[in-house]
Amino acid sequence: MPYPAPAAPNNVYFCDPALMAAQAQGRSPLPIVGAYPPMWEVRPPGAQDLYGTGRATLLGVAGDVQTIVPAPAFTILPAYEGVISELRMAVTLPTFGTLIQFSLLINDAPVLGWTNLTPPDVAAALVAITREGPLQLQPGDNLTVRVVNVNGTGPFNVQADLTGWQYAQNLRRAIYGDAANS
Repeated sequence: MPYPAPAAPNNVYFCDPALMAAQAQGRSPLPIVGAYPPMWEVRPPGAQDLYGTGRATLLGVAGDVQTIVPAPAFTILPAYEGVISELRMAVTLPTFGTLIQFSLLINDAPVLGWTNLTPPDVAAALVAITREGPLQLQPGDNLTVRVVNVNGTGPFNVQADLTGWQYAQNLRRAIYGDAANS
């Protein structure tokens, strides 16, 4: 006795050549699985853009720590999920030997792979680095950036910019079903 075919998640249909041909001609209302990349890779339709920037001054003291709180606050809404697509960090007027570390914090906890990010050791008017995502976020996650003056040179003005998006959980569920894409 053959086993029944597995059921597709909500609103996701298996691709077969006839369905794909009908979809390509605009004759089928059914979505194709391949048409929906993961929501942490590509901003889905209906998602809200997120952008937050913050600044602080690091004192010329070894171990000086400042927490940059982006404005507007970078907090994922209840019943939403989010993505960080990019963290940009900058230091103004660093000198040779400057050692500054940036770390992304979610709910005051460091994020693996997003800690101790260090701009290059150069003397310039502005030195900036970028850490690209994606990094998935859960409802209520609050993001800040910790900056540490490791060796005490300075003072320096530092800046962190966060970009990404958030989307309603029911949007993900409508496209992928409850268990998929999580």
